[in-house]
Amino acid sequence: MYCGADMPSPETVPEQREIPDNLDALIRAAMTGQGTEDLKAALLQARGAKPAPPSRGREPDELVDLDTGSLQPLELAPEALYPVEELDPLQVEPTVEVPRMVASSDAFEAPSPPRMMPAEAISTAEVTIDDGLALLQRSLHAATAAWRGKDVLECRESLIRLRAQLPALISQLPEPTSEIPAPAPSTSNEPVRLFEGQGSWSSAGRPYALVLDCPEDPTRAPLLARALEIDGVTARMLAVSRYPRVALRSADPEPLLRLRDRYRSILGLGSAVVPREALLDIDLPQVVLGPAGAQSFRVCDAPLWLQPDHDPLVDVSVVRTPNVLVAVPGEVVTCHYRAASDSRPRRRQKDSYQLSRETRIGVLDLHGPGIFLRVVEGATDFRGLPGHIGTSSRRSFRGLVANISEWFPSIQRFGSRVCRPTENPNPAPDQPILARLEVNAWPMWEEYTRQCRLLLDVD
Repeated sequence: MYCGADMPSPETVPEQREIPDNLDALIRAAMTGQGTEDLKAALLQARGAKPAPPSRGREPDELVDLDTGSLQPLELAPEALYPVEELDPLQVEPTVEVPRMVASSDAFEAPSPPRMMPAEAISTAEVTIDDGLALLQRSLHAATAAWRGKDVLECRESLIRLRAQLPALISQLPEPTSEIPAPAPSTSNEPVRLFEGQGSWSSAGRPYALVLDCPEDPTRAPLLARALEIDGVTARMLAVSRYPRVALRSADPEPLLRLRDRYRSILGLGSAVVPREALLDIDLPQVVLGPAGAQSFRVCDAPLWLQPDHDPLVDVSVVRTPNVLVAVPGEVVTCHYRAASDSRPRRRQKDSYQLSRETRIGVLDLHGPGIFLRVVEGATDFRGLPGHIGTSSRRSFRGLVANISEWFPSIQRFGSRVCRPTENPNPAPDQPILARLEVNAWPMWEEYTRQCRLLLDVD
């Protein structure tokens, strides 16, 4: 109800602000990592304000007097603005000093540039060749990072520094000899150790593995957990497996031997403690090229699963295999990676590679006393083998796996396993990023198939 008092004056309606016509495109560019400089400049221009200069060219126009609190204009000497000096070849890591903010009555002095070691000092400063190569690698990585960050000036400076370091480093290298010494013949009778140091094999710190013939029955998981003294989740994973699995690894074989005996007595299934040395002592298998009669194969000693371009007709022989006891089928996955796009910001090192595609190769290993054969999809001719289908190599391989008992009635066939690479394909900070990268799981398969052989004590 109006009581006669003065009515308050209404608030002033704010002026309608103009927005850029391409505001949506600018926001989309900022959200995709292309920076917000264009968006800020467009908004300031729409408001009638002068856009701010880029961060490299921005200088404070006034500073605060610490005594009075008033704003004072900043006076700089012409030579204090970005002193430029020709880059010296060998640059030590500079210590960045932040200039102190002073009042306008004090003279502003720019910090002096850090001292750099000239190229001639490489030979006199006792810098080893390893240190010089490390400096070259650092300059190369700096140039690569600057080019990907679209910093042409920094990239050019890094390349100039790299070029200036080369002559002094080359002068330190010893003169090459004209005669190349022949390698000394090996007098050791020990077998060749294959796949030594592969990361997918068991760790050198835990060279013993407890391999189980799994029951393929989830109801026996509690018995398995009690026998191996493990948790129920791990026990169930082992109980439902259709192929042998590694349950435990250890640096000491004694605890594994005790658990092996408990597993055999409680579940009545096979188990074995497999040392790493026994895996490495088993030689490479022979590749089956095709049948050569009943229970006979044409084989090749070359590892065609690793060298698809090798001519298998160079070293072909025929072997008769009536005593094949174990069949180990599976697939080996090869992951193909490509370098991440430069348009996407790499905030973490693990963003360096992106998975582009995967390929799978069917493998069937045949084990027997003195026999180690490998059927490889793409290298083996399945014509004449059980389960052959003329229209498809993949279906012929699966038919052979399903009907292998037609040739070997007493053979024991495990379930099919897919080996996928688990190694991190991303490079270390000091390694370059390749345009394309392939990572396969063949080392994992080599360990697995040898564990199956040792589990059943084929030899």
